[in-house]
Amino acid sequence: MSAKSLKQYAKEKSNFISIDSGDSYTAIYRGYKFIEKDSFGETKEYARYALEDLEDKRTRNFDSMSAALAERMAEVKVGTTITIAREGEGMSTKYKISGEGVPEKKEIPTIEEDEEIDQVNAEIAGAPKEEADTGEEDKIPF
Repeated sequence: MSAKSLKQYAKEKSNFISIDSGDSYTAIYRGYKFIEKDSFGETKEYARYALEDLEDKRTRNFDSMSAALAERMAEVKVGTTITIAREGEGMSTKYKISGEGVPEKKEIPTIEEDEEIDQVNAEIAGAPKEEADTGEEDKIPF
């Protein structure tokens, strides 16, 4: 009989990756696609990253709504071995991506910070032209 915990069993059998705060996961990046799924009663768009496990060679999915993570993953080439590290819980979760050939970057903002940035961008985009920040005040008059 194995001394395996139910949590270990669930992770081995799942087609999805779950990373606890303070943990990391190393795998080969195999690409992404966009999906829609329910999140607290609302349908939301997620980026689904396909990651090949280094031990059992199975491809598992990692879903995220973070625009900052998507920007970071856009720099990663398919076939690259990466490590995704997680810090924090819920809306305070931050991910760090590292690996050979992965450009150095600072910490990825939390989902909450992403949503604040999206809200500001939407307000700017929806504002009348005279209210939108055009950068004109930064120009030096001749």
